[in-house]
Amino acid sequence: SVSLAPDHALRCTVGCRNQRFQPSSESVGGLRRQRSSYENMCGTGHCRRQLPDCQILGVPLKTMPSSRSLSIILPLHNEADSIHLLIDALHESMRAWKGKWEIICVDDGSKDNTWSSVQKLATTHARIQGLRFTRNFGKEAAILAGLEAAQGAWVVVMDGDGQHPPALLPDLLRHAENDAFEIIAGKKRVRAPENAAAGMLSRVFNQIMHAATGLDLQNSCDYRLLKRPVIEALLRMPERIRFFRAMTVWTGFAQLDVEFDVLPRLAGNSAWSTRGLISLAVNGITGF
Repeated sequence: SVSLAPDHALRCTVGCRNQRFQPSSESVGGLRRQRSSYENMCGTGHCRRQLPDCQILGVPLKTMPSSRSLSIILPLHNEADSIHLLIDALHESMRAWKGKWEIICVDDGSKDNTWSSVQKLATTHARIQGLRFTRNFGKEAAILAGLEAAQGAWVVVMDGDGQHPPALLPDLLRHAENDAFEIIAGKKRVRAPENAAAGMLSRVFNQIMHAATGLDLQNSCDYRLLKRPVIEALLRMPERIRFFRAMTVWTGFAQLDVEFDVLPRLAGNSAWSTRGLISLAVNGITGF
């Protein structure tokens, strides 16, 4: 099958999320291998989206009409040593949640055993489903793929390295019960130690972004809960170069910030380099 670049990740303009996700695929044991595109979710024939070529693991939950369904999206890149710890922490934090929920693990072309770890976890945790890119397309593409697959009325996006604390989830869900807000955004209060270059770049980027666009991203991050209207708005956006946290703010939906302390990584080292952070900053600013 043909590998597709992330700028082929086109959204369906029809709100076809009322039935099961049905990819065009072939069976490989319990695993289905994705061909070059996704079929429409609802069978209406109105949409046919193309995403990076990937493998699909697990069966998504069926969208519920109420807010009591949740999808948690985990973009993963070389997280084999930490993913099982994160999944256990998520289950512990979600113990009191009474609605349906799922975990969508998006393996962004990992070079380690991340995918085999996700497969193994899926055999003991029925809530887990997985998407695996054929190569590293980047975190923004991984988040988009997760949003495309998510069936929950609410979606939480969080990093797969454990720095976004699962213990914050009950607070995000509690605040989401307030109909006045469509976005419940994690806001960093205390950061785990980082290198000086990354810290300086982050501060400069936020200042330039605010001056150029009016968007205040100071201490913001990708850890946030989105309700279905926000998700549909993001999926309808035509941008090929995407900056998730800025795009959610740009939609204009009412947002509530919830502060948290950034934790150390559960294992390993960050895959972000200074060059990668500069690239993200340039894309974020020029995209607006």
